[in-house]
Amino acid sequence: MTRQIFSVVGLGFGDEGKGTTVDWLARRHPTGLVVRFNGGAQAAHNVVEPDGRHHTFSQFGSGTLAGVPTHLTSDVVVYPSAMLREAQTLAGKGIPRPMSLVTVEDRALVTTRFHVAANRLRELARGAGRHGSCGMGVGETVDLSLSQPIASLRVSDVDRRAPAPLRRLLGIQQAVLCELTNEMYLRLYAESNDDAAVEDKLDALGNVLTSPVQLDEELERLTTWRRAVRVVGDDWLTDHLRTTDAATIFEGAQGVLLDQYDGFFPHVTRSSTTLAHAERRIMEAQDGGDTGPVTRLGVTRTYHTRQGAGPMPTEDPARGDLLLSNDHNLGGGEWQGRIRAGALDLTLLRFAVSEATGTMFEKLDGLVVTHVDKVDPTSMRVAVGYDDKNLVDTLVDRDFTRDDHERCYLNHADRTAALARAVPHYETMSLDEVAERIGLPIRLRSCGQTYLDKEWAE
Repeated sequence: MTRQIFSVVGLGFGDEGKGTTVDWLARRHPTGLVVRFNGGAQAAHNVVEPDGRHHTFSQFGSGTLAGVPTHLTSDVVVYPSAMLREAQTLAGKGIPRPMSLVTVEDRALVTTRFHVAANRLRELARGAGRHGSCGMGVGETVDLSLSQPIASLRVSDVDRRAPAPLRRLLGIQQAVLCELTNEMYLRLYAESNDDAAVEDKLDALGNVLTSPVQLDEELERLTTWRRAVRVVGDDWLTDHLRTTDAATIFEGAQGVLLDQYDGFFPHVTRSSTTLAHAERRIMEAQDGGDTGPVTRLGVTRTYHTRQGAGPMPTEDPARGDLLLSNDHNLGGGEWQGRIRAGALDLTLLRFAVSEATGTMFEKLDGLVVTHVDKVDPTSMRVAVGYDDKNLVDTLVDRDFTRDDHERCYLNHADRTAALARAVPHYETMSLDEVAERIGLPIRLRSCGQTYLDKEWAE
């Protein structure tokens, strides 16, 4: 076996095919670990096996069906209740004792049902101005840790041997989130116009934030999870990267265009969706040790997609129905809504590639292109620019980093507004020509749902 690292990042608004890419890598290279290094339970990475098994991975790594263990770093927001449900689902698909395959770092933030309820109340209160939240409490967890750290939990706080202190901490969190959302709850109830369905939804969310029974049930879920999972310190991953004889895959969540710093605010996720966190952990291991070569891969479909609110210049509902036929990402649920699709946007793709590593020191080594079977790869309709040249200059032709905002022509809010107004200009080109415009080779092409439908270019 060969020690090496693969890093996988999405170059769109999510749903690019990161899960199926990780599954393929894990099967092609003897792999000892998949590392999740950002995001939380809002991830939805689909893997389909040739035997028909399908799973949408949320917190487990997408190498799980191939038997590869998962490591969650401290940059992942962990939702224990959802992880227990996912483990139960995986067990039903033939994975024995799924929780035994997971290690999680003790400094990772913990999401509870209280965060989820507060998140959903907040999104409902935004009305027509919804941000496009997944409703899984990730942003609420991060924000509370910054504004009210006394009411936040980290994995180290979940002690299976001492439930009383944990219950007190959960009680504080429940009360704080109830107070923070009470005004929204009352306003929404007043605006419900006696709609029974709306009021039932509000009652259910309000009950989570007020009921002692909910508090006790959450305590039980957390302690059950803690008994099943292995908790480690930050140095565990460094030691693994220096000593393993197998490959390690860093699996990113969401996509670069949803990055909390470089995305299009407010329609972003509360996480760094570039490879920045992965790069930091790799560099720590390389400082005084050998990790083997690193291959950084950016994943894109042959067309753009987006779930939830936010601008998407090439959106084409008529064409999207064809592109998205038999797609596993169709259902965004109550909170995000249906996935949208349209032609590949070269400006957004070039911007994502430039920001993908979150650092000026390393660049992507190649592209993974999925859903090649959905288009004619010799003659693709591609958006090559917009009528607003200032926007194109901001995204592509200027050095834009989160530490250097003043050098941008447009700030975050203006960029989002400009993207919403942008009128694309289209050309017809081959997939190889797209790669030439991007300046990266295509390393993996995917023409179907399983790992058998992929072709690697050496």
